[in-house]
Amino acid sequence: MMLSNSRRMLVGTLMASVMVLGQVAAANNAIAYPLVPLPPVYKDATLPAPVVQAVKQDVNQTFGVAVAQLKVTESSQQMWPDGCLGLPRGKEACTMAIVSGWRVTVTDGVQTWFYRTDNTGKTLRLEDADKARLPVAVAQKLVQRVAKENRVSVASLQVTEVRERVFGGCLGIYRPNQPCTKIGIKGWQAIVRSPRQTWVYHLNSDASRIERNFTASGARGDVRTSFDLMDGFDRQLDASIVFQKTVSGGLAGLMNKVVLTEDGKVISYSSSPLTRQAPVLLKTLTLAEVKAFKQLLETQRYPNLNGLSYLTDAVLADYPGSMFESQSGVVQYVDIAPGDLPRSLRNVIRSWDALTQVNNPAP
Repeated sequence: MMLSNSRRMLVGTLMASVMVLGQVAAANNAIAYPLVPLPPVYKDATLPAPVVQAVKQDVNQTFGVAVAQLKVTESSQQMWPDGCLGLPRGKEACTMAIVSGWRVTVTDGVQTWFYRTDNTGKTLRLEDADKARLPVAVAQKLVQRVAKENRVSVASLQVTEVRERVFGGCLGIYRPNQPCTKIGIKGWQAIVRSPRQTWVYHLNSDASRIERNFTASGARGDVRTSFDLMDGFDRQLDASIVFQKTVSGGLAGLMNKVVLTEDGKVISYSSSPLTRQAPVLLKTLTLAEVKAFKQLLETQRYPNLNGLSYLTDAVLADYPGSMFESQSGVVQYVDIAPGDLPRSLRNVIRSWDALTQVNNPAP
């Protein structure tokens, strides 16, 4: 196929960029290409039928989804940086040669898969291969339940995030004063989204038990379980700390943490990439106020927010993100659009802000 001068220049630029990436990776004795592919060479190219067939066949064999249920929703022609299509597995050796191919998005209407292939479909890789996914029958039961409970169509629903969990007898749903048997029930925490709303559900391995996490549901934006707050995040707070809020990010790289202690002290800690300020005592609450805030966390069922991230693209634009931490859980959010957050989280934010606000006396 003949290339125009502009396209030939674009391909040359991409190849040069990839060669530089390969040299840098080799110098560091590690290959760690990002999941985000290089810019497409041809946006209007037609996806070859063998590539479509190969991708659908892989989803069928790996996840048990019938080929007839699968639909390609998006594709773009790519230049991959190596023989592993930029997705090496462990210490796998990859041929350092540019591979032209495709990035293909395929769905069964409930779950979505992202593939990288060469031009023939003989070489292909699944992005996020280690990501948890629901079995087909379980996913279908879940979306049917969500559709029924929330009066939406099954066709409008997508399972966007899945996290493997081991629950107790209450299936991971916290209710004040309700005892839960400490047994190990394998299952999932799943995020289900419609065009207008997002829900969080807990279910066991065969979906014979499905529970909506009302506290965490109701957001009008992205909700993620992949941010490993519960297992990988070191959140062992000092026993004297009741609650704390950390705001970090932004163009200046500032970090501010406000801490509430058991004896009612509200203390602020601030730092930047170059400086660290001494702690500042903002105010001292009464023990009754501390107790009332603890009670609010109970009534809002704050532990049900544990391990969730209510983040938006604003974070990528250097808008500061916030994180709440307590002895019972940690949650991330962006307050640029508070109305898009679940009601319980909004109530906690409102109460915390009122509790920690410093009223400066009039001059």
